[in-house]
Amino acid sequence: MNTGQMFLTLGAIMLFGVQLLRVNTSELSASDEVSNAKFSVMGVALARSRIDRAFALKFDANTVSGNAVPDGSGNPSSGSFTAASGLGPSDLEKTNSKPDEAKFNDFDDYHNFSAAVDTLPSARYVVTSQVWYVNPKAGFAKSTVPTWDKQITVTVTSPNLQAPIILTAISSYWRYN
Repeated sequence: MNTGQMFLTLGAIMLFGVQLLRVNTSELSASDEVSNAKFSVMGVALARSRIDRAFALKFDANTVSGNAVPDGSGNPSSGSFTAASGLGPSDLEKTNSKPDEAKFNDFDDYHNFSAAVDTLPSARYVVTSQVWYVNPKAGFAKSTVPTWDKQITVTVTSPNLQAPIILTAISSYWRYN
């Protein structure tokens, strides 16, 4: 084998090595994307599950056993709903001064509620929720007075997620006679 053939062989081996490194990099990158997608899907499922549990409860603590009464303008009358500053679980919905999800009986008990989900073998998630009244006449802006509508925002974080997952939903109270 002469020198020219030796250089051609070395060049071919180098090109093959470079191509092999590119394939490995692409495969690792695709694997990271698949893992991130799996963690994101689980995060969305956890957020949706929290929203579904909140929607399964009564609209307000004051409607657990009855109906809210509108005033002459059609707004919730005084005392019909929990004050905006009082959203969240009551003392009866806590165990050892900590919110106990098993005792929640109305939508806004999820206000400022946070729980770690560490039972999954692949990742640890923290699911946090906020609840507040919103005013549909003002583009669903936060309201400091009770309205017929409450919004829940659920945030899921994890070291395995590239960004937090945030889902929002609005629950409205419908009064039937």
